[in-house]
Amino acid sequence: MLAVKGGVNGEGSRGKVNVLLQAYIGSINVNSFSLISDMNFIAQNAGRVMRAFFEIALKKGFTSLATKLHNLCIMVEKRLWTSQHPLRQFDNLCARLLHLTDCECKSFMIWV
Repeated sequence: MLAVKGGVNGEGSRGKVNVLLQAYIGSINVNSFSLISDMNFIAQNAGRVMRAFFEIALKKGFTSLATKLHNLCIMVEKRLWTSQHPLRQFDNLCARLLHLTDCECKSFMIWV
């Protein structure tokens, strides 16, 4: 079980969406049926919402915002943080290799 520091009660649904989106990107397993349902809803719509914000920022000419939103789109679509190596997508790699590739990726940021 993963505890959320400070809880999400004070933030209401925004805090819940934030935590579930981070859990989705981080590939964390959720055991509660209601949270699984909410996470699936967020996963289906987060990519579309991020892509729409990206398109709006691109059309308005906000390049720095468009870059950040594009990185968020990639994170949601690939289920990887920008600090993680793309090999993390494969489940059958050993933990030692994944740790080494993440360390290498943090020093070079090769896919961002």
